[in-house]
Amino acid sequence: MPGTDQELPFAGAPKVDDTKRFQSDPCQALTGDLVRCLAKAPTGKLRKDAPLGRACTWTNPDTGAEVEIHFLDKDPRGLSAQYQTKDRYAYFDELPPIEGYPAIAAAVADDRSIGLCMVSVGASDETTFIVPIRLSQVNIGTKDPCDVAAMVAGKALQTMKKN
Repeated sequence: MPGTDQELPFAGAPKVDDTKRFQSDPCQALTGDLVRCLAKAPTGKLRKDAPLGRACTWTNPDTGAEVEIHFLDKDPRGLSAQYQTKDRYAYFDELPPIEGYPAIAAAVADDRSIGLCMVSVGASDETTFIVPIRLSQVNIGTKDPCDVAAMVAGKALQTMKKN
């Protein structure tokens, strides 16, 4: 991987603290009413074999809504990796810190108009977690998917800080 021999953070990515204890089970990062409200799924589906780290997905097959927490811990460059390649993204928006953690909204395809967005949060200098979301059909065009993804990331971080 390019850049792995550089001291972290690099490429303009800010320094962040650590939330590693949720990497083994990202399903613990979102619980309760928020998950039921977004995806109508009380428990998420853990994916241990996700390409860049463990992930948990909550899906509502009736509405089309989906939310995921995916730790990119197999790439040890944290947010620096995304900052380093930001010219490859269709959109790359630095967001205000979420619960004190640096965040961006970025994706290689701009599908926000169809209810998709991905927010990345620097969980540590070495680890990023992403929150890709798909709005329910009824919310497409009425809610900004990046605002919803940022809100979900904030709720996840609140949970992580408590535990």
